[in-house]
Amino acid sequence: MVSRAQLPIVSPVINPPESKPKRTRRSAPKSRRGCRTCKIRHEKCDERKPSCTQCSNTSRICDFIETNPISSKTLCRWDNKSPLLTQPGKALVSDASFEVQNLDYFRHVCINSFSEFSEDDLWGNLVLQQIVTQDCVRHGAAAVAALHRSLSFPSIGGLSPKGTSVQKNAFANYTKAIKLLSASLANNSASCELACVASVLFMSFEVFRGNDFGAVIHIEAGSRILKSVSSSPTKKSSVDLKYILRAFSRIDIQASTFSTDYITQALIPPLVPANFSNLPEALEVLDAITALMFSFISPSSDLIECPHRTLPDIPLPKYLADHILHITNLLESWYFKFEPFAAINSIRFKPQDHTGATTLRISHLTAWIFIQTYYNKFQTSYDQYTPQFLHILELASAVMDFSALKNNHGGMRVAFDMGIIQPLHFLALRCRDRCIRRRAIALLEKSGREGVWDGRSMAAIARFIMEKEEEDLPAWDVDQNKSIDIPEEKRLHRIWLQFFRLERKAKIRAARKRLDGEWEFIEGETESWGPENDIGEQELKVVETVFG
Repeated sequence: MVSRAQLPIVSPVINPPESKPKRTRRSAPKSRRGCRTCKIRHEKCDERKPSCTQCSNTSRICDFIETNPISSKTLCRWDNKSPLLTQPGKALVSDASFEVQNLDYFRHVCINSFSEFSEDDLWGNLVLQQIVTQDCVRHGAAAVAALHRSLSFPSIGGLSPKGTSVQKNAFANYTKAIKLLSASLANNSASCELACVASVLFMSFEVFRGNDFGAVIHIEAGSRILKSVSSSPTKKSSVDLKYILRAFSRIDIQASTFSTDYITQALIPPLVPANFSNLPEALEVLDAITALMFSFISPSSDLIECPHRTLPDIPLPKYLADHILHITNLLESWYFKFEPFAAINSIRFKPQDHTGATTLRISHLTAWIFIQTYYNKFQTSYDQYTPQFLHILELASAVMDFSALKNNHGGMRVAFDMGIIQPLHFLALRCRDRCIRRRAIALLEKSGREGVWDGRSMAAIARFIMEKEEEDLPAWDVDQNKSIDIPEEKRLHRIWLQFFRLERKAKIRAARKRLDGEWEFIEGETESWGPENDIGEQELKVVETVFG
């Protein structure tokens, strides 16, 4: 190998080059009507509509879709100074301009928040392409954007041209998108990727709406399409469906962690590769392991009889013990493959990638604690993981700091992927260190929303449980940071929840085992975690689930 000292030194050219005749350019008329994408890329735009040749050849979204362009300030940044947000009672000029506002919001705010911790070709590429060519996707994106806006800015009372609320406009677009897709499916003109992309948008809409049943219908429908395409050699897709598969897998995991009644679709096999090539691959594998873990959690709404929760007194059945060992080995294997990958690529990681790696560490550690403690009959089994709970809290704080800088649109944080809310809620329920617990609840209150997980509602539930468990105990000394142990007989086990969506409250019923061995039931209602806000039809007013 030639060392740097052995490389020859190249002297600069001293003699000036011979003069060459100056070339003249033929003048041509200049146009400033090219699309914004070509201007940013410094490419010549042929101004062909609806999509110019440069954008079509490179699979980019062309700005000519925006027939009624919005001001440059709105295109660059959505915040609470936007005309629509500062004048909530003012109707827009036309339905078309209202749709353009929503599509622009989808492009500049929704995609940014949906791909919060890693770049995702589904939202930033595939969905945007389909918006240009497919009416059902365009209306679906407009519906998601309008609903996202109403969640990010709860005080919006913005009126559409017909005098309806932003939320009702979202439902109108959602209904139209479903009808358009149904018509395409009926005449066999819809491709499998169109059906899947539309299902992702419909699924996202129902998730943000809080309609768990509707989201599950779209998850199952999209999953059937994906499985049929992957299993049939005759069915070919013009795009790589792995990005769509990843989106379905993320919602599948959210439903698995949120409700014990949901049966996971297990879309991706839990196979840990020899080496990870990128963060999305590590995320896929960890999601698959988590889905496998929850697939063995028996659905039960009984607060007392939780199947096989007998450790350490009675050993688990062999099949269940083998399952726990298998999950533990998979989590260990994932960890020992992921950390070297993250260390090697740390220098090349963008800030977004570093935060994405942090959320993966949070999810991995949460899953590890869960599988090690779930089948233990004593709540004190969580105490040995207090250092790990503190680590989760510190990592989640770092993620929130990054999110506050990235999502600077001025509204509440609303993300598509599950990140920190579920781990923080698990921490706030099961970590009995009074300082860590209060810090977790405070962080939940400002964490916004991640898919089905709402930070403010989870904070209200955790605070209710904390207050019930700390009743009759000495007050916590904030200044001296003294923590009093919570005895086993004060700790609540499984928690039954009934969400009242419109009132922003939850009814709670939980059980704890007294010293005499008898079960004591605790009932109550949380404080409201926000103003009343009608997000849909009356059947969505109450939702039930069980935690723990």
